[in-house]
Amino acid sequence: MRPAKHEYVFYCGRQYQIEFYFFENGKIPARELLLSSNDQKVIVKLAALAKLIADTAVLYDEKKYRIVERKHRIYEFKVIAYRFFSFFSSKGKIIITNGYRKNSRKVNRQELSRAIRLKQDYTERIERGEYYEKI
Repeated sequence: MRPAKHEYVFYCGRQYQIEFYFFENGKIPARELLLSSNDQKVIVKLAALAKLIADTAVLYDEKKYRIVERKHRIYEFKVIAYRFFSFFSSKGKIIITNGYRKNSRKVNRQELSRAIRLKQDYTERIERGEYYEKI
């Protein structure tokens, strides 16, 4: 069961549309983490960063948004003590896959591996025409 578009589209800007990745069963891991943070500052700061990137295409403020895995081109939004992984998709989309609450200085390798798997799943479902709702 796919989620409604208003559940997975985080922000639609002039340069990019930022979306949350969703599973075939409708679960949206990054959105669930964001809402479970119970910290309004996290939500506001991620929204502001997403808006800036989506509207202006300013991508390389490493204090806020950076590439963390070059081979698979995985980026992370850095918001207070949270990290949200993402990647660029076709047609001007940035897909936020998953995230975690940061506990150390290093990137959480388990969550990074999960982001790579989710990107691969997204790509395969897009190629089969099974990701987005049919119009």
